[in-house]
Amino acid sequence: MAYIGKGGKGAVIGKGGKGAVAIWNGITDAGRGEFLAWHNREHILERVGIPGFHRGRRYSALEGDPEFFTLYDVADVDVLSGADYLARLAAPTPWTRRVMPAFTDMARALTRVVVSRGLGEGGVLATLRFETHDEAGLAASVEAAAGRVLEAHPEIVGVHLCCADVAASSVETAERKARGGTTDVPRTIILIEGTDPAVVRQVGEAAFPDALLARHGATGCLRGLYRHEISISGQELGRF
Repeated sequence: MAYIGKGGKGAVIGKGGKGAVAIWNGITDAGRGEFLAWHNREHILERVGIPGFHRGRRYSALEGDPEFFTLYDVADVDVLSGADYLARLAAPTPWTRRVMPAFTDMARALTRVVVSRGLGEGGVLATLRFETHDEAGLAASVEAAAGRVLEAHPEIVGVHLCCADVAASSVETAERKARGGTTDVPRTIILIEGTDPAVVRQVGEAAFPDALLARHGATGCLRGLYRHEISISGQELGRF
């Protein structure tokens, strides 16, 4: 992983990883305390204990809905259809089963990391999620915009484009059934990491306006601005 400097490339998500799990969710007022305890003390540790999972991060909303965004960095998208991950989804823990019904406004995507530029982990993250089928054209636009943004704004530390495997993201697992309700699958996701909320917001709006996304067939872009709450890595668990 190398600093992008003036036009260089560096894979930021997952220390060179090529896959990511992106999850947005709300939580009921009654379930919030238990959700945070479970997520901090069991769920993120469980996930980064799976071979191929590098790091789990949770964010809470400064602007937009739903309240929480979670990002797992993985070595490769194949990890997300592998036996170890599917085994966990098929056998949720008792605590997981207790917490899941409190989830609301759920969206989840198992993704390939198509573009990842920058270095470091920002304390603020903008998320853009939308539908588009022009992956190649959008990737070229994101790559070009990322270079300009990272050179012009030292407050921005990373720009990433992730595209979902819709079929894999839609598998009806035991954990998904425990949540109940519906789960949206965003097809395309742009993430902008930085240190200053105002700059991260401004860059999201100026570098990736709806008009630019529409040129690549994007519809229904949902934007959120999130602050970092917790990160746990596989390295902390002694795995690598």
